[in-house]
Parts: sequence; C-alpha cells; structure tokens
Amino acid sequence: MIRKTAIPPAELKKQNALLKNSLHLDGSEYLNGLGVKCHKDPIEVVSRVLPPPELEFASRAKLVPRLPRCSWSDCNEYFFPATCKKWVALALFGAQQDAINMEQWTDFVKRFRSALSKNRMQFAEPQILVRQVTGADLKLIIQGYYEQGYEYILIAHPDGADQVHHAMKYIEQKTEVVTQGVKISTVKNVIFKDRFQTLANIIHKTNIKMGGLNYTVSISPQSDLLPIFGDSTLIVGIGSNHPGGANRDEKVSIIANIIKRCIVQFETTRLILYRDGSGEGSFQKILKYEVPLIHNAFNEHGISAKITLIVVNKMQFVRLYAKNIDERAKSPEQNILPGTVVDKDIVHPLWTEFYLNSHVALQ
Repeated sequence: MIRKTAIPPAELKKQNALLKNSLHLDGSEYLNGLGVKCHKDPIEVVSRVLPPPELEFASRAKLVPRLPRCSWSDCNEYFFPATCKKWVALALFGAQQDAINMEQWTDFVKRFRSALSKNRMQFAEPQILVRQVTGADLKLIIQGYYEQGYEYILIAHPDGADQVHHAMKYIEQKTEVVTQGVKISTVKNVIFKDRFQTLANIIHKTNIKMGGLNYTVSISPQSDLLPIFGDSTLIVGIGSNHPGGANRDEKVSIIANIIKRCIVQFETTRLILYRDGSGEGSFQKILKYEVPLIHNAFNEHGISAKITLIVVNKMQFVRLYAKNIDERAKSPEQNILPGTVVDKDIVHPLWTEFYLNSHVALQ
C-alpha cells in the first residue's frame, strides 16, 4: 500500500498547488466574510539544519552519520551487548505452502547465532523446535516457557498469521518473556537469498529488547548540551491513543505512576518527558492535570528536579518542501534534509513550537 501510494515530493508539490486552486479559496465569500485571506503562493519560511549527532559504539568507536541520508554502516560493535541464559527458537507453520522444515529452521538459527556472536551478544545454546500451532496454543506454550525460566523466544510464523502475532505480543505483556516474531518468508529469504541486512535488522531489535544498547549519542564535554543530557537526566517517552466513546479521556494518573516507578529506579535532577498522542487542543489540559501530578511524584520522594515537557504530534497538516527540487533526483533526495527545523513564521503564537524533519523518508 505504502509503495503504491508513495508520490515523489516534486509531484506532490504540484498536486497540492492544483488542489488549492480547485478550491477557489482566493475569492471565497465565506472566507472574506470571516476576514480570512489565502496567499496565492506557498509561504516561504527560513529553516536550519541540525548537524547529525556523533554516535558512539563499543571501544569508544565513534562516527557521524552521512548527509543527505544520515546513514551509517553496521561494522561497529554494540555499545552494550545483551546476554541471554535460556532461550528457544520456535518455528510455527499452518498451511503446506507456509511450511518450514527442521533443516531450514536450524540453518536460520545457526546464522542468527553467528550474527549474535559477531555483535558480542552472549546467548546460550537454544532449544530448536518446529511445530504446527494456533494462536490459542501459543499462549499456553509461552506461559510454559515462562514458568521454566526462559528469557527470550524467537518465533517464525506464517506471513498472514495475524492471530499468532497478536497472541505472541499479548502473552509477552503478561509474562514479560521477550519475543521476536519473524515471517517464514523472511526466514527463507535469509537462508536462500543471503539477505544479511535483514538478519542484521533482526539482531538490532533483539539487542534492544533484551536490554542492550546498540549505540549511544556522544556529547563533547564542551558542548552546551552536556548539562541537559548529563548523567542525572531522565528521559521518559510516553505514547497514548484516543479510543472513542467515554474512554477517550486519558488517565492522567497512569502517567504519574509511570514517573514514580522511574524515579524510584533512577534518582534524577532533570526530567525530559517526551509525550505523544495529544493534539493542540489538549495542551491546556496537560498543563492543568498532568504536570502537577508529575511534580507531586517528585515531591513525594523528596526530589527537586527540573521538568521539560515535549508534546509531539505527527498528525499535523503542514507540508514543508525544499524551495528548489530536482525532479530528476531520487525521491528521498527531493525532500528536505533530515534534521531540518522550522521554528518561525508558521508556528503557534503562544506555545514554544517547532517543526522537525527527524529522519529521511524512504518512500
């Protein structure tokens, strides 16, 4: 769906102009009656591009991602590799076309373990199984592994088996046994087509899930950012959704409880709360209800900390284009650069607001 509907920025810019003209906003009697005028052309704004952060890996190896894509190679070892004392590799199959045999699954697990070792991740010898299982059976199986002390389960499942994936994530929340799902088609691509990068991506996720750290951001002792992102700074990210009906109001006490749990484990002098899932209309509510509860959480533990609240919203309707787009360039190169910031002219007149293009668009 994403690939089929993706439009190059140069073409999208033209379509937006055509759409605006088709609405006849310039001479609208309704807008004129409200005293609203529309610019004939898009507004030109001044932007700045933040420099890519310096990344630090194991053995203090450092590198800076390369513009314009801000990419880097996977040749460096993880900053903090994860360990696992007991885990299982379980391949599930449904219909015959989705089948995977023990030889194929063992081959994949062997490659998986080799990639683990390459990244200095110490994982014990796994139990390797292939079986036919439904979503309901999987809950019982994972529960059984949890009771036996297993820490991690690598699960291969048929491509369309949504019920298996949902069951896997549900029981993961209940038991805290870490699971990593892999489609059987992905398994076969790795063993038959040598998709090394695909395997590397699975390893990256596994290391994070198991408590490791792939890399960290290196901050110079002379940097202005050091006091903000020092050892005593706690960064908490919270995402929420908005179910319909009476449950739409967010449970602000949940956020306070999250903060309480965090400050018990990590005593801090500065909190940066990265808050997702709220529109502009909820800002006042957050300040009125959530922020006082966060202050109370610190006061209960006798901690005096500075609080920075960043409310993130990806569902805005502003479109930022480069002034001059090379239509011959690849789609990612037609976009504004990752790290581009706009904090003037089109931002909120009262709130401290900015637009950030945080990463390169792949489609």
